[in-house]
Amino acid sequence: MTKRMKRWVLSGGLLTTMIILSGCMRTNEAGEPTGTFSQLMYDYLVVPAEYTLDWLSSFLGNYGFAIIVLTILVRVIILPFTLKQQRSMMEQQIKMSSVKPIIDDIQADMQEATDPAEKQALQQELMTVYKENDISMVGQLAGCLPMLLQMPIFIAVLHVFRHSEAIAATTFFGVPLGEPNMVLAAVTVVLYYLQSKMMTSASAASDNDSNAPGGGAMTLMMPIMMGMISFTSPAGLALYFMVSAIVGIAQQFYINKVFKPSIQANLDERYGDKIEATRKRQSTRAKQKANSQKQTPKRPQDIKVPPTKNRRRNQGKQNR
Repeated sequence: MTKRMKRWVLSGGLLTTMIILSGCMRTNEAGEPTGTFSQLMYDYLVVPAEYTLDWLSSFLGNYGFAIIVLTILVRVIILPFTLKQQRSMMEQQIKMSSVKPIIDDIQADMQEATDPAEKQALQQELMTVYKENDISMVGQLAGCLPMLLQMPIFIAVLHVFRHSEAIAATTFFGVPLGEPNMVLAAVTVVLYYLQSKMMTSASAASDNDSNAPGGGAMTLMMPIMMGMISFTSPAGLALYFMVSAIVGIAQQFYINKVFKPSIQANLDERYGDKIEATRKRQSTRAKQKANSQKQTPKRPQDIKVPPTKNRRRNQGKQNR
C-alpha cells in the first residue's frame, strides 16, 4: 500500500467513524437518551455543548452568531495541536521527498531480488536510510489527528441541533436553523472542496508527485462526506461546517505560504548534511549498479552466433 493510499484510507476511516458515532446515541420519542453509552454521551458531550450555545446565544442575541463563535473557539483551541501535527507531517514529507530516489532504487532492487539474504540486506539498507534521515511513516499520517480531535464536538453539536427546541425555532438571516438548508449545504461542499484542494496540492508539492493517482479521490472525499451530512441535517450544523471550512481555508493558506517555507528552511539547516550524504550514497550506488551490469557475463542462450558460410551453403542446397 502506497503512502498516499494509506492517508486516503486513514482519512476515510476517520470520516466513517465520525458518521457512525454521530448516530450511535439512541434516544426515545421525547429525545431523551436510552442506554448507558448514550447517557454518557449526552451528559458529557451534548449537555455542555447545549449550555455553551445557550450562554453564547444569550450574550450575542442569536443562535446563529453563537454557532459561529463556538466554531471559531473550537478551531482556535485545537490550533496549536494542529500546527504541531502539520509540522511533523510536513517534515516527514519533505525529508522523504529528498531521499526518494535512493528509496525507489532500493525498493526496485528488492522486487527483483530472488535470494532471501539479498532481500534482507536491501531491507536493512532501506531501514538505515530511514533512520539516518529521521523518517517515520507514522508522522506522515499525523495530519488526520486534528480531525479526530473535533469529532466529540461534532457529535455534540449534531445532537444539540437535532433535539434543541430553542435552536429549531430560531432563524439566522431568514434561515431556520432547525431545518435542512440546501444553500448552506452547497456552500459547505464548495468550501470543503477548496480546503481539500489546498491540502492535497501542498501534500503533492512536498512529495514531488503532483500527478500521483489517488489525489483526486482525496480531494473529493471530504466535500462529498460533509455534503451528505449537511444536506440531511439541520441548517445549524451546516453553518457550523461552513464556518469551520472558512477557518480551515485561512489556516491552510497560512500553512502553505508561511509555515511550510519556515519548516523547509529549518530542515535545510538541521538535516542538510544528512540529506547530502544520502544523495552521495545514491550516486555511488547507481555507479556500482551500472558497473555490475557491465561485468555480468552473458548466458550461453543469450549469445547469438552468426551463421557460418557452410551453413548458408547447405541452406541454399535445401532451397533448390
